[in-house]
Amino acid sequence: MPSLRNAISFFTVIPSGSSDLEESSIYFFSITGGIVGSLSAAILSVFYFVGFRYEGYVVGFACILALYGFTHLDGLMDTGDALMFRGSIERRREILKDHYTGAGAIGWTIVIYTISLASFLQFGFCEAVLALIFGEIFSKSWYIIYMSTTKSFGTGFAYFFQEGLLKHKKLALAVNIVPFLIIALFLNVFLILAYIVSVLILLFISHNISSRFGGINGDILGFTGELFRMLFYASFLILGIFPEFSIFLTHAI
Repeated sequence: MPSLRNAISFFTVIPSGSSDLEESSIYFFSITGGIVGSLSAAILSVFYFVGFRYEGYVVGFACILALYGFTHLDGLMDTGDALMFRGSIERRREILKDHYTGAGAIGWTIVIYTISLASFLQFGFCEAVLALIFGEIFSKSWYIIYMSTTKSFGTGFAYFFQEGLLKHKKLALAVNIVPFLIIALFLNVFLILAYIVSVLILLFISHNISSRFGGINGDILGFTGELFRMLFYASFLILGIFPEFSIFLTHAI
């Protein structure tokens, strides 16, 4: 499928035999995330079964960032810097595109990845594998949700995909969310609950973020995607430890 190969080529460093960008690639965001998560989970599993549990967890988590070519990290740092600026929207947008690394970039990177990794290290093996795979699936579905609710600025990737999304918003949302929620239901119901919690929290946070920039662009999407993963890992962990927080009984898993 050319559109899937295009999505893989755009988001990752995985060879896909395609370099074109198409609006239809938006239907394959979540699948692309699932491929990245599955490859990372496979690497984690190798380490785990030869006796290197925590090393495998760290390497598996790092593989996610590496397979994306560290582009999401770049968006996190650029947006983190701009968020710390208290001036005009226009100046914030300029900071998004400058080549300097300030305290905001370093601070947000430390906070988001420290909480993400600290949460991830607490999982058992099965939960860690599920978190890696569904964390990437759901973080990419978040892109669709965010782009469908917030106007983009500039002419970058957020603008390009949003043009296609506006034509088939309901279909794009359904394709990127529904099948994976159904799969998650049969694997671990807390995956679904963690997804819902993360989306609800991030909808509130992202509204504040987009208001500071007068919209969104690719860097801001990348920032919120990394923030989503952090929230998802933490929510999945807490719900697993304290199932009474859920409306479901423990034996329903």
